[in-house]
Amino acid sequence: MLAPDVTGFRQPISVGSKAMGRLSARLLALLFSLAALVPAAAAQEIEFYEYPGIAPGTASVRFAGERPLFYGGLQEAMEVFTKKTGIPASAVAGGCAQGAEYLKAGKANVGGFCCPLEESEKKAWTSILVARDAIPVIVHKSNPVGNLTAEQVKSIWTGKIQNWKEVGGRDQPIVVVFRNHCKDREEEFRTMMLAGGGKFTQNLFPAKTVGEEMDRVSRSPAAIGSIVGSAIVDMTKVKVIRVNGILPTPESVANETYPFRRDLHLATAGKPEGALAQFIEFILSNEGQQILGKKLAPIRRPDG
Repeated sequence: MLAPDVTGFRQPISVGSKAMGRLSARLLALLFSLAALVPAAAAQEIEFYEYPGIAPGTASVRFAGERPLFYGGLQEAMEVFTKKTGIPASAVAGGCAQGAEYLKAGKANVGGFCCPLEESEKKAWTSILVARDAIPVIVHKSNPVGNLTAEQVKSIWTGKIQNWKEVGGRDQPIVVVFRNHCKDREEEFRTMMLAGGGKFTQNLFPAKTVGEEMDRVSRSPAAIGSIVGSAIVDMTKVKVIRVNGILPTPESVANETYPFRRDLHLATAGKPEGALAQFIEFILSNEGQQILGKKLAPIRRPDG
């Protein structure tokens, strides 16, 4: 049985002979040393954005949450909204955890989420769907496989398919790279992969950040991964494959022909009122949806 090609990975994989194992250990040790020289991105990195001319803490629209939603179009929409209405805005771009934390503490009055709210949050907050995002499946650029069915992807993630030759590729064990984000929430891709009581393959290598996941797939010919937040990620380092013959685009997400997608929504503590209601109304308007539609899939096609 072939050992997985783990080029670019930190975890050692056992191989057939002791001699080969010693050689591989030396090689991996060298790779690990070199990798240690490259600073890793912080898993919980957050960024604060205050629009020009706004005093800290005075914003009427205070966003906190999902970075792909913010940089995928919400940032531009907030700038346009402030220019049109004069209502000040600020933002903390991070993840669902920041959205929940800041909303609960009153530091933000609108949160951004890529995963479903928890039951307690659903009772306390109002959730508004504003856009959708694709979850592309990526492989190394040299991989000859260009299309998988949704069922084949699920079988790879759960270990039912373990070699690329089973899906028309090389005789090479598959290495799954996966960033298991929002572990306390029902994240859509994870939920789809494990539907029916499945478990992840043992040949799975965890990644802490999107950047780390992209890097590992780009350096390992045997790797496969799935990228959340693809709207703000440079995908040129890897090969994006078709799923059921469909490429992940805003159009294929909007018309629901691409199977792996996620909802992006805003949440407010109670029913939005005043300036916050104006902001939500703008995001759902033709102009707001056109802005989000540049990188994300709008929830409806703007008129004209």
